[in-house]
Amino acid sequence: MGEFVLIAGVLLVGISLYLAVRPQAMLALIEQSLTTRWLFLVALLRLLLGAALLASASKVRFSEEVAVIGWIAALSGMVLVAIPLQVWDRLNDRVKAFPTLSLRVWPLAGLALGGFLLFAYFS
Repeated sequence: MGEFVLIAGVLLVGISLYLAVRPQAMLALIEQSLTTRWLFLVALLRLLLGAALLASASKVRFSEEVAVIGWIAALSGMVLVAIPLQVWDRLNDRVKAFPTLSLRVWPLAGLALGGFLLFAYFS
């Protein structure tokens, strides 16, 4: 069951590295995921990720921290569908105006989170 933590860590690190190298791909991903159809899919994926992390938290070393990450992921999935689409449209417009350098910083958070999950699994 702890393999979910490993899989989540590997995916977060891989995706974060890719998006850090290609910030324009991150803009396209954000724009696409903020449409109605994709927004529900992203929310569902966050709920599933949170549930998987909660279920496997007891099998890894930092179980409390992994459980908190799981709760945050699950709650963010629920909040994602509660916010009106017009708010996401305004957020999307603001993100497009960010300089490319700042877009390279965002994936570092995902890299750190994925690295922590890998550390929790292997330690």
